[in-house]
Amino acid sequence: FEDVLHSVTASAIGVTFTFGVVLVALRRGRELSAAQAFDGFAVICALVISLMVTTAADLAGLAQRVMFAVGYTWFTLEAVRATR
Repeated sequence: FEDVLHSVTASAIGVTFTFGVVLVALRRGRELSAAQAFDGFAVICALVISLMVTTAADLAGLAQRVMFAVGYTWFTLEAVRATR
């Protein structure tokens, strides 16, 4: 049961993170900036890592840690931007 619950919640978090990054990127507008470039990078990472976890089980742990690093970096940069 715990494994299924973990998988479901991890998938839900991945989808909501990706959706949130896309919404923030759309809110930024059309001017190209470093923030938008990182938004794109974060979305691509989320999609690629999701595929990696399902297709390369031996790299799943490493891929998940990379996604956490990208996600926490994105949230940190957004927090810094919000305080300016």
